[in-house]
Amino acid sequence: MDEILAKALPPIEQRFDTILPTWLTKALIEFLVFGIKQAWACLFGGLLLAGLIATHYFYPESAPLSRYDFLVVYAASTQVIFLITRLERPSEALVILIFHIVGTAMEVFKTDAGSWTYPEDNLLATGIYINFLSHHIIWDVRYALFAFTALIFLRCQVHYRVWRWTHQMPLLVGFFLVSLFIWLAENIATFTQTWLYPGQEAGWHMVSLQKLGSWYLLMIVSWVLVTLIHPPQAVENNETAND
Repeated sequence: MDEILAKALPPIEQRFDTILPTWLTKALIEFLVFGIKQAWACLFGGLLLAGLIATHYFYPESAPLSRYDFLVVYAASTQVIFLITRLERPSEALVILIFHIVGTAMEVFKTDAGSWTYPEDNLLATGIYINFLSHHIIWDVRYALFAFTALIFLRCQVHYRVWRWTHQMPLLVGFFLVSLFIWLAENIATFTQTWLYPGQEAGWHMVSLQKLGSWYLLMIVSWVLVTLIHPPQAVENNETAND
Protein backbone atom coordinates (compact mmCIF):
# COMPACT_ATOMS: atom_id res chain seq x y z
CA MET A 1 0.00 0.00 0.00
CA ASP A 2 2.78 2.46 0.92
CA GLU A 3 4.55 1.78 -2.39
CA ILE A 4 1.38 2.49 -4.36
CA LEU A 5 0.73 5.69 -2.43
CA ALA A 6 4.34 6.80 -2.85
CA LYS A 7 3.84 6.72 -6.62
CA ALA A 8 0.31 8.12 -6.74
CA LEU A 9 0.46 10.97 -4.23
CA PRO A 10 3.30 13.25 -5.47
CA PRO A 11 1.38 14.46 -8.57
CA ILE A 12 -1.69 15.14 -6.42
CA GLU A 13 0.42 16.97 -3.86
CA GLN A 14 2.06 19.09 -6.55
CA ARG A 15 -1.34 20.20 -7.84
CA PHE A 16 -2.50 21.09 -4.35
CA ASP A 17 0.71 23.07 -3.79
CA THR A 18 -0.17 25.38 -6.66
CA ILE A 19 -3.39 26.55 -4.99
CA LEU A 20 -2.91 25.91 -1.26
CA PRO A 21 -0.30 26.75 1.37
CA THR A 22 2.31 24.01 1.80
CA TRP A 23 1.30 23.23 5.40
CA LEU A 24 -2.34 22.78 4.38
CA THR A 25 -1.38 20.55 1.46
CA LYS A 26 0.65 18.30 3.74
CA ALA A 27 -2.18 18.15 6.27
CA LEU A 28 -4.73 17.25 3.57
CA ILE A 29 -2.46 14.55 2.14
CA GLU A 30 -1.98 13.14 5.63
CA PHE A 31 -5.73 13.04 6.16
CA LEU A 32 -6.28 11.50 2.72
CA VAL A 33 -3.76 8.73 3.40
CA PHE A 34 -5.33 8.09 6.80
CA GLY A 35 -8.73 7.63 5.14
CA ILE A 36 -7.32 5.34 2.45
CA LYS A 37 -5.51 3.16 4.99
CA GLN A 38 -8.56 2.95 7.22
CA ALA A 39 -10.72 1.94 4.26
CA TRP A 40 -8.12 -0.63 3.25
CA ALA A 41 -8.01 -2.04 6.78
CA CYS A 42 -11.83 -2.28 6.79
CA LEU A 43 -12.03 -3.94 3.37
CA PHE A 44 -13.11 -7.34 4.69
CA GLY A 45 -15.65 -5.81 7.06
CA GLY A 46 -16.99 -3.58 4.30
CA LEU A 47 -17.41 -6.51 1.93
CA LEU A 48 -19.14 -8.49 4.66
CA LEU A 49 -21.57 -5.65 5.40
CA ALA A 50 -22.23 -5.32 1.68
CA GLY A 51 -23.04 -9.03 1.61
CA LEU A 52 -25.43 -8.69 4.56
CA ILE A 53 -27.30 -5.83 2.89
CA ALA A 54 -27.40 -7.45 -0.55
CA THR A 55 -28.65 -10.81 0.71
CA HIS A 56 -31.25 -9.14 2.92
CA TYR A 57 -32.87 -7.52 -0.11
CA PHE A 58 -32.05 -9.85 -2.98
CA TYR A 59 -31.34 -13.39 -1.72
CA PRO A 60 -34.07 -15.70 -3.04
CA GLU A 61 -36.14 -17.55 -0.43
CA SER A 62 -36.30 -20.58 -2.72
CA ALA A 63 -32.50 -20.93 -2.93
CA PRO A 64 -31.27 -24.45 -2.01
CA LEU A 65 -28.70 -22.88 0.33
CA SER A 66 -30.01 -20.83 3.25
CA ARG A 67 -28.98 -17.19 3.48
CA TYR A 68 -26.86 -17.78 6.59
CA ASP A 69 -25.01 -20.66 4.98
CA PHE A 70 -24.41 -18.58 1.86
CA LEU A 71 -22.96 -15.81 4.04
CA VAL A 72 -20.62 -18.33 5.70
CA VAL A 73 -19.39 -19.51 2.28
CA TYR A 74 -19.10 -15.89 1.12
CA ALA A 75 -17.07 -14.83 4.16
CA ALA A 76 -14.79 -17.87 4.03
CA SER A 77 -14.22 -17.45 0.28
CA THR A 78 -13.37 -13.78 0.77
CA GLN A 79 -10.84 -14.75 3.45
CA VAL A 80 -9.22 -17.32 1.16
CA ILE A 81 -9.02 -14.80 -1.69
CA PHE A 82 -7.35 -12.31 0.65
CA LEU A 83 -4.70 -14.89 1.52
CA ILE A 84 -4.13 -16.02 -2.09
CA THR A 85 -3.78 -12.45 -3.32
CA ARG A 86 -1.64 -11.53 -0.29
CA LEU A 87 -4.04 -8.85 0.81
CA GLU A 88 -3.69 -10.53 4.18
CA ARG A 89 -0.72 -12.28 5.73
CA PRO A 90 -0.93 -15.73 7.37
CA SER A 91 0.06 -14.21 10.72
CA GLU A 92 -2.92 -11.84 10.50
CA ALA A 93 -5.21 -14.71 9.54
CA LEU A 94 -3.98 -16.57 12.64
CA VAL A 95 -5.12 -13.71 14.87
CA ILE A 96 -8.52 -13.76 13.16
CA LEU A 97 -8.76 -17.54 13.65
CA ILE A 98 -8.02 -17.22 17.37
CA PHE A 99 -10.58 -14.45 17.65
CA HIS A 100 -13.17 -16.59 15.86
CA ILE A 101 -12.56 -19.47 18.27
CA VAL A 102 -12.95 -17.18 21.27
CA GLY A 103 -15.94 -15.45 19.68
CA THR A 104 -17.69 -18.69 18.75
CA ALA A 105 -17.48 -19.96 22.32
CA MET A 106 -19.02 -16.72 23.54
CA GLU A 107 -21.59 -16.80 20.74
CA VAL A 108 -22.86 -20.26 21.68
CA PHE A 109 -23.27 -19.27 25.31
CA LYS A 110 -24.79 -15.83 24.69
CA THR A 111 -27.37 -17.03 22.18
CA ASP A 112 -28.36 -19.84 24.53
CA ALA A 113 -28.79 -17.23 27.27
CA GLY A 114 -31.04 -15.15 24.99
CA SER A 115 -28.73 -12.14 24.58
CA TRP A 116 -29.51 -12.18 20.86
CA THR A 117 -31.05 -14.52 18.31
CA TYR A 118 -30.54 -15.54 14.70
CA PRO A 119 -34.02 -15.41 13.18
CA GLU A 120 -33.35 -17.53 10.08
CA ASP A 121 -32.68 -21.23 9.61
CA ASN A 122 -29.10 -22.41 9.02
CA LEU A 123 -26.88 -25.52 9.30
CA LEU A 124 -23.98 -24.32 9.94
CA ALA A 125 -8.00 -10.21 28.53
CA THR A 126 -9.46 -13.18 30.57
CA GLY A 127 -11.60 -11.35 33.14
CA ILE A 128 -13.55 -9.51 30.45
CA TYR A 129 -14.22 -12.68 28.52
CA ILE A 130 -15.37 -14.53 31.65
CA ASN A 131 -17.73 -11.68 32.49
CA PHE A 132 -19.35 -11.93 29.06
CA LEU A 133 -20.34 -15.44 30.06
CA SER A 134 -20.73 -15.27 33.82
CA HIS A 135 -22.98 -12.21 34.15
CA HIS A 136 -25.94 -14.38 33.17
CA ILE A 137 -25.29 -16.53 36.26
CA ILE A 138 -23.74 -14.23 38.86
CA TRP A 139 -23.37 -10.46 39.21
CA ASP A 140 -22.30 -8.29 36.28
CA VAL A 141 -18.94 -6.67 37.01
CA ARG A 142 -18.61 -4.70 33.79
CA TYR A 143 -18.74 -1.34 35.58
CA ALA A 144 -15.85 -2.43 37.77
CA LEU A 145 -14.05 -3.51 34.59
CA PHE A 146 -14.69 -0.08 33.05
CA ALA A 147 -13.15 1.60 36.07
CA PHE A 148 -10.24 -0.83 36.18
CA THR A 149 -9.38 -0.42 32.49
CA ALA A 150 -9.61 3.36 32.84
CA LEU A 151 -7.24 3.23 35.80
CA ILE A 152 -4.74 1.07 33.90
CA PHE A 153 -4.87 2.78 30.49
CA LEU A 154 -5.72 6.39 31.40
CA ARG A 155 -2.20 7.67 30.71
CA CYS A 156 -1.44 5.21 27.92
CA GLN A 157 -0.78 6.74 24.49
CA VAL A 158 -0.61 4.90 21.18
CA HIS A 159 1.89 6.29 18.66
CA TYR A 160 1.24 5.65 14.97
CA ARG A 161 2.60 6.88 11.69
CA VAL A 162 0.20 7.58 8.84
CA TRP A 163 2.44 9.06 6.16
CA ARG A 164 4.89 11.81 7.08
CA TRP A 165 4.18 12.44 10.72
CA THR A 166 4.03 10.38 13.86
CA HIS A 167 0.77 10.96 15.73
CA GLN A 168 -0.42 9.88 19.13
CA MET A 169 -3.81 9.11 20.60
CA PRO A 170 -4.99 8.07 24.07
CA LEU A 171 -5.52 4.32 24.00
CA LEU A 172 -8.95 4.65 25.64
CA VAL A 173 -10.06 7.03 22.87
CA GLY A 174 -8.94 4.46 20.29
CA PHE A 175 -10.94 1.72 22.04
CA PHE A 176 -14.03 3.96 22.11
CA LEU A 177 -13.79 4.99 18.44
CA VAL A 178 -13.43 1.41 17.23
CA SER A 179 -16.33 0.36 19.49
CA LEU A 180 -18.45 3.15 18.02
CA PHE A 181 -17.90 1.94 14.46
CA ILE A 182 -18.64 -1.65 15.48
CA TRP A 183 -21.87 -0.43 17.06
CA LEU A 184 -22.78 1.31 13.80
CA ALA A 185 -21.98 -1.89 11.88
CA GLU A 186 -24.18 -4.02 14.13
CA ASN A 187 -27.05 -1.62 13.54
CA ILE A 188 -26.69 -2.54 9.87
CA ALA A 189 -26.49 -6.22 10.80
CA THR A 190 -29.65 -6.14 12.91
CA PHE A 191 -31.46 -4.03 10.31
CA THR A 192 -30.74 -6.76 7.75
CA GLN A 193 -31.91 -9.36 10.33
CA THR A 194 -28.56 -11.13 10.41
CA TRP A 195 -29.16 -11.28 14.14
CA LEU A 196 -31.68 -9.64 16.47
CA TYR A 197 -31.47 -8.41 20.03
CA PRO A 198 -34.39 -8.92 22.43
CA GLY A 199 -37.09 -6.40 21.58
CA GLN A 200 -36.17 -6.22 17.88
CA GLU A 201 -38.24 -9.23 16.84
CA ALA A 202 -41.45 -7.22 16.46
CA GLY A 203 -39.75 -4.34 14.66
CA TRP A 204 -36.26 -2.98 14.16
CA HIS A 205 -34.88 -0.14 16.25
CA MET A 206 -31.39 1.18 16.93
CA VAL A 207 -29.18 -1.05 19.04
CA SER A 208 -28.93 0.15 22.63
CA LEU A 209 -25.99 2.42 23.40
CA GLN A 210 -25.21 0.08 26.29
CA LYS A 211 -23.76 -2.28 23.70
CA LEU A 212 -20.97 0.26 23.23
CA GLY A 213 -19.68 -0.80 26.62
CA SER A 214 -19.67 -4.45 25.59
CA TRP A 215 -17.76 -3.68 22.42
CA TYR A 216 -15.33 -1.50 24.36
CA LEU A 217 -14.47 -4.41 26.65
CA LEU A 218 -14.30 -6.81 23.72
CA MET A 219 -11.87 -4.45 21.99
CA ILE A 220 -9.45 -5.00 24.86
CA VAL A 221 -9.67 -8.76 24.31
CA SER A 222 -9.02 -8.12 20.60
CA TRP A 223 -6.05 -5.89 21.45
CA VAL A 224 -4.49 -8.67 23.52
CA LEU A 225 -4.93 -11.18 20.69
CA VAL A 226 -3.35 -8.84 18.15
CA THR A 227 -0.35 -8.18 20.39
CA LEU A 228 0.38 -11.92 20.36
CA ILE A 229 1.38 -11.52 16.70
CA HIS A 230 2.37 -7.84 16.63
CA PRO A 231 3.87 -6.92 20.02
CA PRO A 232 3.85 -3.18 20.80
CA GLN A 233 7.14 -1.44 20.09
CA ALA A 234 8.77 1.33 22.06
CA VAL A 235 8.72 4.78 20.44
CA GLU A 236 12.16 6.06 19.56
CA ASN A 237 12.95 9.63 20.52
CA ASN A 238 13.39 10.76 16.93
CA GLU A 239 9.87 9.53 16.06
CA THR A 240 8.00 11.39 18.77
CA ALA A 241 8.15 14.70 16.92
CA ASN A 242 6.72 15.51 13.53
CA ASP A 243 9.14 15.46 10.63
